[in-house]
Amino acid sequence: VFLRECSSLLQIEERSLISELNKIRMAKSKKENYSSQSSSQQPSYPDEPPPDLHQEPNSASVADTDENQEKEIIRLLLNYGHELVHWDGITDTYIAPYVISNLADVEFENPECRLMIAEYKEKLEAGELPSDQDFIKHANRQIADMTISLVSSPYVLSENWYAKRKIFVKDEKENLRATILGGIFHLKKRKVDHILKSIRDEIQHEADEVNQAILMRRYLQVKEVEKGISQFLGSVIVK
Repeated sequence: VFLRECSSLLQIEERSLISELNKIRMAKSKKENYSSQSSSQQPSYPDEPPPDLHQEPNSASVADTDENQEKEIIRLLLNYGHELVHWDGITDTYIAPYVISNLADVEFENPECRLMIAEYKEKLEAGELPSDQDFIKHANRQIADMTISLVSSPYVLSENWYAKRKIFVKDEKENLRATILGGIFHLKKRKVDHILKSIRDEIQHEADEVNQAILMRRYLQVKEVEKGISQFLGSVIVK
């Protein structure tokens, strides 16, 4: 009854609400079962300290962050930012402002990438078009080193990344539209995935049914955005 009322109130199909809520509940149940099993298991050697007692905690894996995707955007800006856009009827815009404007809603997490994006925005607003030399000679050593590394590297993402998404180019310059948009939307998808996970976590810990309905509506709306991005990338993901 609750889901039927929510679907009527939010103008969302009841079966969609049921499907998504069941997925979230199953994930929560598996997590709780795993935690229960783990806590009930006794250690083999209770009198001995764990082997990793003095080990430094591992930092977050690169695979768990957006670092590669963010660096790929910087690489594209450094290598092609000064070239003109020649797709979708656009002929009078450089790639650098095109990329920056398309990522206006994206927050970069990597410190060097965030600083470089900020400098791109500042220079573009002043009517200047940054070049790779501006960053190779940058006063910030970390930015200079990263710039040198990115300019000399053909890509940051996996070699097979574009091929897996049916973007076949021997040289990325042959199809700059696919190269640039691929980088933009892959980063956007990573950010959207984080938002979806955050909403799922909120739903799992929300006891109030009205708030659950509000979160479910937001979740389904963001899910539609994810589907659109995935379709563009040629990889429809159903979770």
